[in-house]
Amino acid sequence: MTAKNLLIFGAALFFPLAAFAKTISYPGGAPTLDAAVQAASAGDTVLVAPGVYPEVLRMKSGVVLRSSAGRDSTTIVSPAAGLEPLTERLIECIGVDSTTVIEGFTLDHGKSHGAGIYCEQNSKPAIRHNLIRGFGWGVNLKHSPAELTDNIIEGCATFAVLIMGCSPTLHKNEIRNNGTMAIEIAGNHAQPEIGGSPENANKFYGNSGSIRISGRKDVVANWNDWGWETTEEMKKEGYPSDIIAIMDGNDFGRSHRGRGKLDYRNWITAAPAKHGASAVHATASDSTVSPGASKDREKKTYLPLGLTGVVVVIFAALAARRRRASAQS
Repeated sequence: MTAKNLLIFGAALFFPLAAFAKTISYPGGAPTLDAAVQAASAGDTVLVAPGVYPEVLRMKSGVVLRSSAGRDSTTIVSPAAGLEPLTERLIECIGVDSTTVIEGFTLDHGKSHGAGIYCEQNSKPAIRHNLIRGFGWGVNLKHSPAELTDNIIEGCATFAVLIMGCSPTLHKNEIRNNGTMAIEIAGNHAQPEIGGSPENANKFYGNSGSIRISGRKDVVANWNDWGWETTEEMKKEGYPSDIIAIMDGNDFGRSHRGRGKLDYRNWITAAPAKHGASAVHATASDSTVSPGASKDREKKTYLPLGLTGVVVVIFAALAARRRRASAQS
């Protein structure tokens, strides 16, 4: 082997992706955005120009899907008819690794009541700087520890984020004005990281509920902004407070004492006028009770997890009815 060939071979060993990675512009040579993604290889970036794209996408492992001008200028809208909410997905991630990226888009439901982003088979995509709006589920993570950073998830009929049997990371997201629950955590192995420090605080406000835990693992979700109404209620009773917006193993009575507890101490407090936005004068709770602490609570009625599928269909139908009524008026 010549010296030149040795040099090329050595460079390929040390910089395998950098040596061959390319940027695929869309619109460009590919007929559709999904075709551009499928034509890409691991390490490639599909760079999307401003516009509105009615497509369904399936991500490939190691491919970066990024807008050139950010989420305010670039929209992917579901072309689904809204007839099959349990199977409709705008972007699918099946078994993709942590070098897979979805960044800088508005993901709009169109008529769909399914998922904005659906992940399964241990998918680990980085989902960053997106606006995800109006779906049945904003992000559906089935055994897929994805990374969600700096997204806005709003107006989803059932769950903004559904976490099933996995431990994703949620940092600096704004989750607002969603239906049944902002975050649903199911499965006995689910232990997501939600916030965890002031610089990684998530913002929750305007949701019917903030977090519900149906699994057995305790979850740490401290240093988040729960919206001024919820934090005012939390401060009244200490930790854990009896708050309908946050439902964990404390809320299910004696028959469900094996369910996980939620540690939401040291929350961020924002002024009411900011409606959950970060405030420079953020303060923390002074509670020192351990994460597993609990107290007797009044009995409430909660829907069993086994009926989740039925709930999804019902709420999807109600959401569709509300949208039709609003359009007619």
